[in-house]
Order: sequence, then structure tokens, then C-alpha cells
Amino acid sequence: MKKFLNVLENLQNAFRMPDGASEMTRNLASLDFPQLTSVLPYRDYDRDSGLFVNRSTVGFLLRAEPLIGANEQIVYVLEDLIKSKLPRKTPISFHLVSSKLIGDQLDRGLSEFRWQGKHADKFNRITRAYYQRAAQQQFNSPTGLPLTLRDYRLYISYCVKAKKRTAAVMTEVAHTLKVLRSSLDAAKIYTQAADDQELATLVHGMLNARHDQLYPDEVRVGKFDELHQRCVDQRIGIDVRPDDVLISLADRQGSVTSTRAMNFMLENNPDMFMLWMGGDNLSNLLSPDLTIASPFVITMVMEAEDQVATQGEATRKYLDREKKANSPYATLFPGVAKQAKEWKEIREHLNSNQTCIVRYYYNVTTFCPDTDEDALVCEQQVINTFKKNGIDLFSPTYMQFRNWIAMIPFIHAEGLWEDIKMGGATCRAESIQAVNLLPVVADNRLCQGGLLTPSYRNQLAFLDIYGDGMGNTNYNMAVTGTSGAGKTGLVQPILRSVLDSGGIAWVFDMGDGYKSFCENVGGTYLDGKSLKFNPFANISNINESGERIRDQLAVLASPNGTLDEVHHSLLLRGVQEAWEAHKEKARIDHVVQKLTAIREDDKYQNSPGITNRLDEIIELLGKYCSWGIYGEYFNSDEPSLTDDARFIVLELGGLQDKPDLLVAVMFSLIIYIEDKMYRTPRSLKKCCTIDEGWKLLNFKNEKVGQFIETGYRTVRRHRGAFITISQNIKDFDADDASGAAKAAWGNSAFKVVLKQDASEFKQYNQNRPNQFSELERSVISKFGDAKDQWFSSFMLRINDTCSFHRLFVDPLSRAMFSSKGDDFEFIHQCREQNMDIHDAVYQLAQRNFPDEMRELEALAEAA
Repeated sequence: MKKFLNVLENLQNAFRMPDGASEMTRNLASLDFPQLTSVLPYRDYDRDSGLFVNRSTVGFLLRAEPLIGANEQIVYVLEDLIKSKLPRKTPISFHLVSSKLIGDQLDRGLSEFRWQGKHADKFNRITRAYYQRAAQQQFNSPTGLPLTLRDYRLYISYCVKAKKRTAAVMTEVAHTLKVLRSSLDAAKIYTQAADDQELATLVHGMLNARHDQLYPDEVRVGKFDELHQRCVDQRIGIDVRPDDVLISLADRQGSVTSTRAMNFMLENNPDMFMLWMGGDNLSNLLSPDLTIASPFVITMVMEAEDQVATQGEATRKYLDREKKANSPYATLFPGVAKQAKEWKEIREHLNSNQTCIVRYYYNVTTFCPDTDEDALVCEQQVINTFKKNGIDLFSPTYMQFRNWIAMIPFIHAEGLWEDIKMGGATCRAESIQAVNLLPVVADNRLCQGGLLTPSYRNQLAFLDIYGDGMGNTNYNMAVTGTSGAGKTGLVQPILRSVLDSGGIAWVFDMGDGYKSFCENVGGTYLDGKSLKFNPFANISNINESGERIRDQLAVLASPNGTLDEVHHSLLLRGVQEAWEAHKEKARIDHVVQKLTAIREDDKYQNSPGITNRLDEIIELLGKYCSWGIYGEYFNSDEPSLTDDARFIVLELGGLQDKPDLLVAVMFSLIIYIEDKMYRTPRSLKKCCTIDEGWKLLNFKNEKVGQFIETGYRTVRRHRGAFITISQNIKDFDADDASGAAKAAWGNSAFKVVLKQDASEFKQYNQNRPNQFSELERSVISKFGDAKDQWFSSFMLRINDTCSFHRLFVDPLSRAMFSSKGDDFEFIHQCREQNMDIHDAVYQLAQRNFPDEMRELEALAEAA
């Protein structure tokens, strides 16, 4: 302190002197100010080559898309990369970042599922507050599981020593960049080169971590700025303690946030670990209580050692152990024989260049509030989650700052790698073992916006069947789940998004499951017993629509599909002649009249094959004529389905005791809806939902199955989608399933599997052993009831990609989509009092979830 006061006195005296400026500068230089920026190596960025020029290195940074799974082929590609493609004795770093900074992504994703109407702004703020609270803390659930929202990002950094920025060095690193990206592409790890802005933002987020922050700080890199100066907040305080690093940051109002950064290192090589197990290090699929809920960074640095040197080492150690194993030494230390065998195998692999020895460093840095309770929870989550996977981690004492700073890119080649090796913080393994530990597996984020469906590993994910980038070949979805699994809770928000975008939607229901939702969104609710059809309605060109009408009448005549080609030809002729005579006023009566006239034509008097078929068609269609038992359904001047309705719910439960009529109505509806999809603008979203599909698609007519299959395939071009729902997967995919149901399942790019009946699912897997993997079966068997756990669990399969997700909805949406009798009656009474639908929904949410609504409204107001 005395020295410091003396310096201040000298500064004051120097300032008063006429030429005191130079003296003041010298006195300031004598003081030692510890600056975090002085540790950072970043200096410049070359935009032409995409390379970073650091203090003593030149390198590149890649932003990669984490894998959502892996296989042996990917492992071999990565091993070949380390073993054969990258220079030896040059470290490469992998940084898997679990970030809470999801505010911007959350706002962007929810923008496509926004409330419309009277209280749109208020409702949208409450919905956003619901998910923001989940990201800050966790979702409310009686299960008590650490379910939250995170974003997983993968970065790969590489650099080499360079005293000067020469063309040769730049060319060498640029070549390595091309080789690396090519190999990663082969491993299905798709990358993009990061620029100086992204590096500064990444490092700024790592070093200036705030445990309560959802939106990233804006980091601007000026034209004349040195990168390292932009990576550290000027208000940061770093307190290095034996077991952690305390990060203190003050905002512009003077409020200080204290975040505790803790590091956990790999203690030794795991006995057995495969690359595809890496996702369970984040959150275990079968044991979701084993989850790292705090933000973290997993850092793995590896370098392949010199091949000749390791071959010599392996030979020496093998000969030494072999000698001891054949001597009395083995009697005292029997393990030496096993060591000799292991070194023999390693020696053989090295001499044949099948492998190489890799030295690596593995560390997990977590960020949590600076309290002992939060730190203990965080520590136990990390250690237990990794231990479940066979990986032992420990927290190094007095090495926290070294491991904390080691998480940032490029720092290792600047001298830290030597310190890490000298400090005994590295492990050695064969290349195949090392690459299996790479932190490159996270979870599926699906698309950028839509229905928020967090993955089982808490990855922020949005599901939009009309979205891009998911690999789907159409927009159709098949949903299967037992009663109470949450099927309608998943489908109704999708329908709402279609309607909010200005699209049109239809629902085939059995059981009034969508009556409340229809009322809430102002749709049209039609009972199947009062439906009215006219096959010729809305027809303008018989040449385009004739065969469609013919197929409809063929299904009416023979639901089981017993009509042959001659029947169809005669029926088409009857349809055309009826249209020519009566145009859009034509009826089934007129078709029968035309067929009767053809029957009486002298031309066919000696053709019993023709006349018999005509008699059959006339007889079969008779019950659908105006005088028949079902005539009132199919000969109306005013069909129930009008072109101006945007949302229609068709309740078909009343037709269950009339199977022939149900088949006729169902097929007629599908024909009408497909035709409507084809006639409306392609920019318009259209969605048809078939609930209880196992009942409604129980057609034994092969032609119906072919028609549905064609329709499911072709509506994609018109931005149309079919969502088919069933209570059991066997209704879609079993030997006795109808052709229509199989067509719906096979032509749905999105397959959603919710909770299944245990015994039925077990039987299905015995009959279809290759449909689900052992892991998929185990996870599905653990799905719970939505009402008990306050969320739906489901498996989503898109082509050959599979991921597991949960669906949480805010209290306003729960009120909006509720089908409980009490809730429906509440809304109905409010509507009878001329109350706006959103006022009614708000009051219902206040009634059912008062505490949650109070908290969310407070958060929404404070935002």
C-alpha cells in the first residue's frame, strides 16, 4: 500500500510539472494491472481466407451442426481424420456449448404461433413469459424433473504456430481447413466458417457468463479493433478460488450478477464408451432425472502423437512387460501378463498403421448462481449424469482458472496446451477410443419456428409440418397414442397455426373431441347425421372431374371394392351423360336413370355380361337415390360443405352403426377436401385431420386405399397436409390393417408415437421386430399420461431420423384447447353472454391456474 501511495504522489507531482506527461507515462508503466484481455490471443481476421491471425498462431473456427445420433461409420471417418488427415502433434479443439441465450430464437420461433384477436399482444407476452421462465428455471411438473430450454452449439477450432503471417502458413492452414470440412461432411457434421464477429460473440458469452441472461449481449467488432479487446466486458470481476471461478458483472443500473463457474475433468479413460452415447452425457434418455440443467461448455482438445515415437514406445513397453511376465516378477504382480498382452496388441496396431496414440484433454465447465446450494445441485448433476455413462469426472482444486480459460478457442496452441500436459490433465488412448469421446452429439432442433416441442435433452426445438430443413418429403403426419397420451393437445396447436396463417382446415372426429376447439376458433361444427352431399356440386369441367365422381359412386355402390373395370366404364358413362343433361343440378337419381336407359338400349340386348353389370350398379346405387334409405344424404341442392368455411369439424360418431353409410360419407368427404386443396392457391396452407383414423379409414376397398395413397402424395404440391390419428400403432401397421390406414401411415413423412398400451405395444414389437430399436422401445415404454405429468412425451420419426420430444403449453393454450366438460361449459356460458372468445379463455385460465397466471403476468409486465 505504501508503494502504491508513493506512485500516486509521483504521478501527481509529475502532472504538475511542465513536461510531466512523459514522466507520468513511465510511472503508469511501472504499475502491474492484471487484465483478462492480455491472456486472449485474438488479434486479426483475414476475410479473404477466413483465417484468424492470433498472437503467435494462425487458425480457423468452424461452427458445426451437432449430430443427433451416430454409428460406426461416422466413428471410422472421424478416426481417419485424426489419424491420417490432420498434422501430428498439433492440437484440435471441440467445444460443445449448452447455452441459455435463447431469447432471440424463442421470439423468432413463437412468431409463427402467435395469438390473434382482441388480446393478442397480452396473450403473446404471457406465452413468451411461460417459456422464458422455463429457460431461467424449469418447466412446472409434478415429476420434478429438471426440464428446461437450452441451445446446443458445436464449434471446432484449429491453429498452428506461426512467427509471421506468411503466404506459406496461410496456404497450409487453408488446405487443412478444406480437408477438415470435407472429412466432417463425410461424418454428416455440416460446418460453416465463423468470422470475427461470431468468434467475439462466442468468447464474450463464455467469459462474461450471466446465469440469469436469456438474450446475448451485442458485441460489435470495429474495423480497427483488436479482437481480444472486444471479448471481455469492461465491468467484469474475476475471483479465482480453489474450487471455482467467480464471475461478477454489473449492468448499467449498477446491479451485480454473480455466476459461479466450476470445472470437471476426466479422471481416466472410460472402460467402454461409444460416440452415440455422447448425447446421454447431456441428458439421459432413459433416466431424465440425470440431466445437466445448468449452461455448460464441454471442451475436448486432442492431438495425434508422432507415429514413429509411439511405435518405439510400444515396442519398449511390450518387451519390458513380456520379460517380466516370464519371470518370478509375475508371481508377485500377476497383472503384468495382461499388460504385456495389451501392449502387444497396441504395438501390432501401431506398426500396421491401423491406429495412432492420441493425447487428449476433456473438461466440462458449468455456470450456476453463486450459492452453495445451486453449486451442489449442479455438481451432482454433472458427476452423476456422466457416471451413468461410465465416465468418471472430478473437480480439480487450484486448477479452476486454467480449465476455465481452456474452454475458449485457439488458446491451447498459444502455450496452454503445454501447461495442461505438464500439469497431468491429459489422458492417452488409441485413436478409436479418443474419437468416441468427442462431444459432437446433441439433439434435434427440427426447424426455426412453429410449435415449441423441446427435445428430451432440453434442446429448443420447433415443429412445423410446413417448415424447411427437416428432410420431409410431404407435410402429412400420422399420430398414434393411447387415450390420455396428448394426441389432440399436439394436433390442435398445429391446426390453430394453419388458421392463423389464413389457411383452411377440416377435422373428422368421433366423440366430440374438437367441439370446444371449433367453438373457440369460430369454426363450423357439423354432425354427420345431418350432412348433405351432391357429387356434382362445384364441378366446372366434367372431363377433369368425371373419374373422381365415378370413383365416389363406385365406393358408394360397393364399399368392399367388388366392381370390375367394366362396371367402372359403364358408371363413368352414366356420370358423363347425367352431367350433360343436368350440369351441376345432376343427382345420383339422374345417373341411375341414364344407366337404366343404357340397359334398355337394343345394342345390349344380346350382351348379358353388360346388362347384368348394369343391373348390379343400378341395384347397388338404389339406396343412395332420393327414394333410397340414404337418399337424403347424397341428393341435396345445398350441400353442407361450402367453399367459404375456413374451419369445419365433422362429427361422424353418429354414423358408427351404419358402416356402409360411414364409408360412403368418409370417402365423399375426402374426395371433396382433396378437390378443394387442388382448387385453392398453393400459397395457402390446408390441413385435414382424421381423428380415430382406425375407424374412419377401415375401408376394405383396395381402390380407396390407392386413392388415399395418391391423395396423400399429391396434396403436397398444393401445400396440403393430412394428419391421421389413431389410438394404437397396430391400426396403421399390422397385417389386418386396412389398405387405407396403411397408405396413410406409409405416406406420412412425420410419424408421431406417443404413449402406447403396454401389452399391445409388446405384441406389436414381437410381430414387427425391426420397426423400433431397443432404445426406442425402452423410451416409448416410459412415456406417461399428459394429465399426470403436465406434458406430452412423443417420438418423432422423419424418414430415417428419430428424436424424442416433449410438448408443454402455457395456461392460456391449455384453456383454449381444453375438452373437459366443465371447461367447455364455462366457455359456452361466457359466449352466451356475448363475451369475446379471448376474454372467456383468459377467465378460464385465471380460474384453473391462478398462481401460474399471476406469476406469468408479473413476468410479462416486467419484460
